[in-house]
Amino acid sequence: MSIPLDSMVGELQMVSGVRQSTAPATAVLTAPRRAARGRAEDTLYMLADVTGGTSSGILAELIQRVSQLYWSTPGSVTAALRAAINAAGEWLMSRNVDTPVSDRQNGGLSCAVLHGASVFIGQAGPANAYVSHQGSLEQFPARDSDPLPPLGMSRSVEIRFAHADLQPGDVILLTDARAADRLPLDSIRSAITYVGSEQSLHNLERLTGNGDLIALVIEVVPSAAAVVAATASAASNQTVPAQPATQTTATPAPTPVARSTPLPATTAPRPAPAKSAPAAPVSAPRPIDRSEKTTAPRTESIGATFRAWLGALGHGMRRGAGSVGTAGQIMVQRTLPDPVTGQAQRRPTQRTLKFANELPVLAGIAIGIPVIVVLIFATIFIRTSTQAHVESLLIDTRNEIALAAQSTGPEVRTHWLNALSSAAEVLNLMPDNNAASDKLQQAQAEIDRIDNIVRLAPIKLWDFKSTGPFRLATQGFSLFVLDRSKNQIDRVTLNSAVDGIEGGGPATVFQAGTLIGSKAPGDLLDMEWMNSSEKHPASNLIVLHRSGLIEYTLSFGLKPTDFGANVVPANARRMRSFNGNLYLLDGTANQIWRYSPTSDGYSSNPEAYFKQTPANPGKAIDMVIDGSIYIIMPDGQINKYLGGEPDKFQIMGLSKPLGQPTAAAVDAKATASSLYVADRANQRIVQLRPDGQFLRDFRATGPAFNAVDDLLIDEQNGRLFVIGGGVLYTVQLPPLTAQP
Repeated sequence: MSIPLDSMVGELQMVSGVRQSTAPATAVLTAPRRAARGRAEDTLYMLADVTGGTSSGILAELIQRVSQLYWSTPGSVTAALRAAINAAGEWLMSRNVDTPVSDRQNGGLSCAVLHGASVFIGQAGPANAYVSHQGSLEQFPARDSDPLPPLGMSRSVEIRFAHADLQPGDVILLTDARAADRLPLDSIRSAITYVGSEQSLHNLERLTGNGDLIALVIEVVPSAAAVVAATASAASNQTVPAQPATQTTATPAPTPVARSTPLPATTAPRPAPAKSAPAAPVSAPRPIDRSEKTTAPRTESIGATFRAWLGALGHGMRRGAGSVGTAGQIMVQRTLPDPVTGQAQRRPTQRTLKFANELPVLAGIAIGIPVIVVLIFATIFIRTSTQAHVESLLIDTRNEIALAAQSTGPEVRTHWLNALSSAAEVLNLMPDNNAASDKLQQAQAEIDRIDNIVRLAPIKLWDFKSTGPFRLATQGFSLFVLDRSKNQIDRVTLNSAVDGIEGGGPATVFQAGTLIGSKAPGDLLDMEWMNSSEKHPASNLIVLHRSGLIEYTLSFGLKPTDFGANVVPANARRMRSFNGNLYLLDGTANQIWRYSPTSDGYSSNPEAYFKQTPANPGKAIDMVIDGSIYIIMPDGQINKYLGGEPDKFQIMGLSKPLGQPTAAAVDAKATASSLYVADRANQRIVQLRPDGQFLRDFRATGPAFNAVDDLLIDEQNGRLFVIGGGVLYTVQLPPLTAQP
């Protein structure tokens, strides 16, 4: 016994890769109230592929004429389709006779009729259709079939018919004839099989790319009303046995599924007007509306379809439960004797009372049997659908990899990204799928190669168990870590391999409350290791605090540094050093102040670095100096200055722009250091040349680059240090083999 079927539809029209808001070449219609005998339960789907400056009015007229003749023709489905398609061909031919050659139209027509649990397809002229049945795909006409003459070229119309039995989950796809040459069968199969009508449209849109396409997707679903009725009937038919009985029921052999059968093309004469039924009113193209018979179909996934079906099933089961309860009450009443007039009623026997007490349990069993059957069916259905969807995604992945191998330029990266996405979706559904895992790794490796992404494995040096923010400075094998939240500086001594620390942990250099020269410094703001130079003979750590400067040497520890009459800017955002000079980025004044060294510290008045103040340098998140000054803005913009004037710098070759820079670094000791920028939004560190040309994109295995507060680079030894989330890391950088 076949399941009564309904459908969910989706329409798509693409022009030069752009999806149109309407699809005038397609239509989905249900029977009018006065349809001819045999037509009342049919649903008619049409796609007109007409060329030659076709307007929406001509398409609407063509669809109207097919609809009018189909609903008014009694008898078999093929007879009604033949009459309708012949009428359309005759009308188009008559119109062309009276029209200038430049305005004539011709083309093809595909009609599909859902009739019970079958689909009947009628095609004339260049036409194309597919039926996806239980995961397999058939095309109509077959690719090796002889083409049919276009509609509009002759009053004699050749029509090719096909038929297929359907089950829930099957899909019918009508397209323009040109799609048959552009889209491989495997791509169509993966695009429409077990993915739902909405996802099918998305897949077809992606397959079309920059081309044209007309498509009508018809997803076959069970009729909700039929399911409810069947379930209610099953529940109400459960009987309560009078006594236990053992029966053996033979399981019937499964009925073979009928495959689609193409019927021979015929040349039909012009049809005579039908006399057995009055002419039906013309039905305008509209979505399926079965408000009097069943639920209106919607474009959604097959999972949602099945959930709606289960909801309807549950409603039917509740009705069935009510029926069982009513039947149970009647059975109890009938087990009791009729009352006798004038005499006391006899008390019910113990057996009757026991049966009455057990009735709710038996009723529960009667209701539970359909529930268990539904749950088993749901599990099998979902598992089968998931497996089919996985196979579809794997085919899509392989197709994208093949397209990547055949493409050039930016399209290569696009296809690899699509392959990566499909493989990742498979692993989301089936985490242990080895084929998807292999394809994902292959796609990721190719994208890394194209984007120059380098995967690193940072080594954790120490967890300071603090939220920071932090600042870093280095001298030799010593790393200094300033924690602004604790107002503390720690010194980390690295081992000779620079992959661990000596002494079991950091040593505290300064902590809150420490007196220096009988005074407690203000809040710590920043620090820089100042190497000895002609202007600054000493080699020491300069620390900026709210009230001035202090310095630290490995030999003598902490001491105050003369800052003269200078006042630390209220919004001092960053302190850097170069060639003995100190530079302070003043967020309030939108200026960089340069402090030259004196014999006792930095007591002289500062100089303004910018001769003409640029736009908003005070909003910068970092500043680094290698002779030139780089200002890193929060939106990813980087501005370069030399001698107070703008210098040439433009980020080039970076596949994904900087999203949220948080810190930057250069190696001032290097001859021409690269610029390294931590990008929190993309969890990476980007290496750029001094002119902005992209070099490498570093990604970490683990959280090391997720939220970087500060970083240091030693280019000579290929060593990078980062701190973020309170954890200090180091990582060895591979040599830069070639620069673009």
